[in-house]
Amino acid sequence: MVGFLSFGIDAQVELCFNESRWKNPSSYRYTWLNIAKYGWYGLQTMWKWSRVAGLLDFVESLEVDGVPLHIPCHIQSILVLNLPSYGAGASPIPHTSNASDQWNVFGNDGLIEIVGITGLLHFLGLELGMSAIKLGQGRNISIRLKQNKIPIAIQVDGEPRSLYSATIQIAVSEKQQQFALGPFHLKNSPRFAQFV
Repeated sequence: MVGFLSFGIDAQVELCFNESRWKNPSSYRYTWLNIAKYGWYGLQTMWKWSRVAGLLDFVESLEVDGVPLHIPCHIQSILVLNLPSYGAGASPIPHTSNASDQWNVFGNDGLIEIVGITGLLHFLGLELGMSAIKLGQGRNISIRLKQNKIPIAIQVDGEPRSLYSATIQIAVSEKQQQFALGPFHLKNSPRFAQFV
């Protein structure tokens, strides 16, 4: 089971941080220094992305259950979620009792949520209770990335990489995932999204 996939500015910061850490792991021993480095890579990425038109330069199409999904031009990252939390425990889709468009987000609900964030300040705001922008919800997601001279960063459960072009298919799996959590978990978790 995969918890999330994201592509855009948040994944770019994660990729920069991890590439630096892979080259020199001994300089990443202290949490406070790692936080400062994340901040530095965030500032660098914000400056670089201000020179790029945005996420639409990289995404050719995004479909949910075969229906094209409109991506607003101010979106700088797309999050494809199978869990109610993302990253370091942020809740991009908070639970509110009075919203008519409320999504009930569970890891085993048979649905995948697609949300957008407008930039790194919005990303930081998720930790403080801000909501991501709801874009769609469905069982089958297809993302086609344009052939580009500049790669786009993606991350799956926090593991980043860069792609020049790709078609990403994400589908809800009818198969049960086998974890060492016992029969109660297997009985109550009939469906999980699986990134294929």
